[in-house]
Amino acid sequence: MVRVLTGLLGSVLEDAFDEQKAHIALVNLSHSEYGLLLAMHSLANNIEFDLKKAFDNALALAQEDKQPVVMYVQSTGGTVDYFGTAKERKIVDDIGRGLDRIENILRKGGKHFYDLAQIAQDLSGWLQRSKESLGKG
Repeated sequence: MVRVLTGLLGSVLEDAFDEQKAHIALVNLSHSEYGLLLAMHSLANNIEFDLKKAFDNALALAQEDKQPVVMYVQSTGGTVDYFGTAKERKIVDDIGRGLDRIENILRKGGKHFYDLAQIAQDLSGWLQRSKESLGKG
C-alpha cells in the first residue's frame, strides 16, 4: 500500500505507517519550505534527485520493512517535472527533529523558518557574508 500525504511530517508519517499500515509514504513538499530546502540542498551539493530512482529505492526499502518515505517536489520550470528522494522513516524522523530544533532557534531570535528558506535561495552569498561577519567579530 502506498499513501500520498501532505501536512506536518511527523504526524503524516504516523498516519501513513502506524494508522494506515502503508508500506511506502509519498510526501509532496512542493508547497512547503521543506521542498525549497530539498531543492536548494540538491543545487548546493550538486545532487540529482531522480524520482524514478527514488521509487526504485523505496521499493527496495519496503521489501526490507524499513518504512520508506519518498519526498518529492514538483518543479516550477526546467525540463524535469518532479524530483525526489527516498529515505527510511527513521532518517526522515531524524531530519525532522533537526529542522524543528533549527526552527525553534530561529523563533527565539525573532525569525521563522521561511527566513531559513530565503537563506537557502542564496546559500553561497549567505555563507560568504557569514564568513565576512565572523572575520570582523
